[in-house]
Amino acid sequence: MNIFESLIDEFRGFETTFSTAAPWNASAEDRTTSTEASNALLEDGPAKQKDPTAPTDDGSNKTFQMSDKDQRVFVDSCFAFAVVWSIGGTTDAAGRKKFDDFFRKLVDKRVDEKETRTDYDLGPGLTLKYPDAKLAKTLPAASEGSVYDLCFDKEVGRWKNWLKLDSADTAPINPKTSFLDIMVTTIDTVRYACLFDLLVDHGKHVLFAGPTGTGKTVYIQAALDKKDKSKVRSIMSTFSAQTNANAVQDIIDSKLDKRRKGVFGPPVGFERAVVFVDDLNMPSLEEYGAQPPIELVRQFMDHGGWYDRNELVMKHLVNMQFVGAMGPPGGGRNPITPRLVRHFNTISVCEFDDSSLQRVYTQIADWWCRRANLPGEVSSKTGNLVKATLEIYNTIKVKLLPTPSKSHYTYNMRDLSKVWQGIAAVGGAKKDISAVVRLWAHESLRVFHDRLVDDADRLWFYEFLKKMVTKHVGLQFDKVFEHLDFDKNGTVDIKELRSLMYANFYDGAGSGSGAGDSQSRYAEVTDMAQLLSVVEEQLVEYNNQSKTCMDLVLFLYAAEHICRISRVITQPLGNALLVGVGGSGRQSLTRIAAFMAEFQIFQIEISKAYGLLEWREDLKTVLRKAGGEGKPTVFLFSDTQIKLESFLEDINNVLNTGEVPNLFAKDEVAQIADLVTVRAKKAGVDENAPSAEKFKFFCKRVPTEPAHGVVFFPSRRRVQDAVTEVSIPGELLHNRLVQRVARGRAEKRRHAVLKRRPDGEQ
Repeated sequence: MNIFESLIDEFRGFETTFSTAAPWNASAEDRTTSTEASNALLEDGPAKQKDPTAPTDDGSNKTFQMSDKDQRVFVDSCFAFAVVWSIGGTTDAAGRKKFDDFFRKLVDKRVDEKETRTDYDLGPGLTLKYPDAKLAKTLPAASEGSVYDLCFDKEVGRWKNWLKLDSADTAPINPKTSFLDIMVTTIDTVRYACLFDLLVDHGKHVLFAGPTGTGKTVYIQAALDKKDKSKVRSIMSTFSAQTNANAVQDIIDSKLDKRRKGVFGPPVGFERAVVFVDDLNMPSLEEYGAQPPIELVRQFMDHGGWYDRNELVMKHLVNMQFVGAMGPPGGGRNPITPRLVRHFNTISVCEFDDSSLQRVYTQIADWWCRRANLPGEVSSKTGNLVKATLEIYNTIKVKLLPTPSKSHYTYNMRDLSKVWQGIAAVGGAKKDISAVVRLWAHESLRVFHDRLVDDADRLWFYEFLKKMVTKHVGLQFDKVFEHLDFDKNGTVDIKELRSLMYANFYDGAGSGSGAGDSQSRYAEVTDMAQLLSVVEEQLVEYNNQSKTCMDLVLFLYAAEHICRISRVITQPLGNALLVGVGGSGRQSLTRIAAFMAEFQIFQIEISKAYGLLEWREDLKTVLRKAGGEGKPTVFLFSDTQIKLESFLEDINNVLNTGEVPNLFAKDEVAQIADLVTVRAKKAGVDENAPSAEKFKFFCKRVPTEPAHGVVFFPSRRRVQDAVTEVSIPGELLHNRLVQRVARGRAEKRRHAVLKRRPDGEQ
């Protein structure tokens, strides 16, 4: 351990004073976590190694006894790998670049030893004490990637790029795979999965921390799903601002069995229980600044259990470990105590770099081209559209920042996925590049442009979109959209571009395709008059079938928003946040769009006596309809119905995990299990599986089934109040497509008047 003792303080000094540390960093415990990571690698370290150059007759590699030199290489390399992912694993992307440079120079003895050094600031009074020897095996050159891109393969005793490991699946996406099931292998997916497996398999507590939309929950759930379910019992819990310690304790206790007096653990047959806590830092602070759910978890880690609240005796919990995921403080999240963080092996999950994003969405674009049977000259251009999307995403995050009056100007990688999910909704695109560019432009407008609230921002996006079409595709914007040049002046302006619409209730040939038809094509609208005719026919049919008549005169501006709302609610994981003043038609247009898609409408009825109990019963009803019975449902929810802050917390939980903690009693869980048995069997779940497994299937189906929430806020100020309020989750915005619904302009209203609405809007 000479190298460890000689260099660990230098690494920590660099991290503290020079590297960009994330807010969840607990550097005081880096020595411990580095030791744990090293031990995890060394515990099952092979006494023999495989020779990749000497295959046996059966195709496997021959093994050889490790020499003293090989053993030193093994130990030194394991130490170096552990330092990178313990001390260096808590930094963000900028910090990783700095740490990579420092790490390479320090192990090569190229950092100034003097206390008065000028190359790196390692803190006051630190004099380097290099060990007698360097690392037994030098790191690969920087040209092969940073130290974060490299993994020490114990089987062959070599450093490799993560993507060159045997576990990395680089095969193209199967054309039959649905969009939501696509998992593109990147260097991030491989390394985080390997690190998680390494630590969890050795009983270490793991914390994935990083910005929203970086895939923390997906990585953990995917890794847990691959565990042997006969040996590992996974327990899921999602924290929110309203989570209390008693509820968390009850959830975990209900999944454990009594081993002997005072000792509890996973059921007989399971080797251990892994408790996954999502949004670990969401619980709100109590009067004295503590977070009771956090303190409960810390009590287990400090003392190996917690107290039975009924008998007031200590319950010792064995064979149980925690894994967690959390985002940076802010937007409803709070800093958590270092007393808890010190128990975790913390890994910072950074946002994808452009090369990883390019790889992901290029493969998705290729997958769509194969499904749509696009010719080669067209499919070869989709890579350029991926570059254009990334440039829009990276630029809009810098140019259009959130402000108090624009607090919903938040963007993450989910927005990139929404663009390509919309493109993939077109099963058979026209075979020319202009049609594909129009489709891409439309989806970019819907995802990025629709949340913009003033003309200056919308004009900026319009100009930038024009630039992207010319720069990346090499086509003239006005030529691609010349059919929208209604005044024939040779230029398509921002007002004319609003007429670019796609709809799934319109077959693109001048007639409706039938509301709710699962085979309806998501196609470009080419005849505005016919579009209005289709919508008006559906309105008449709605009034004939509904108890509440909507006496509306529709105009093109209303049809435009119907197309947008219909696009969202018919997509899996499609949820909308409609922002607009009263009278802009948010509820009426949503009802029409839902009716055209043959979705049921569910809305709570507020009264003076309406409280948490009634709210939970309504939630049970809508979740049973959507996830249990499989009935497409739109859940309408207005800001005027937020009687308690916990309402939005519950909606946030449904969007994230498909369930609200402790919403269903045990007997209700059994009823739901019976309800989904047939569909679960079709999805590969054993018909005789326990109720817990079927309920887990139910929870997974709820967010992906058409059980869409539509939340209304009458003004930007109301959105700001909701997002900045400590107990209201900013995550709610990240899971929804934000759309601003404005009043119809004066010139539109001269052609049509919105007469009367059943919801009281004028």
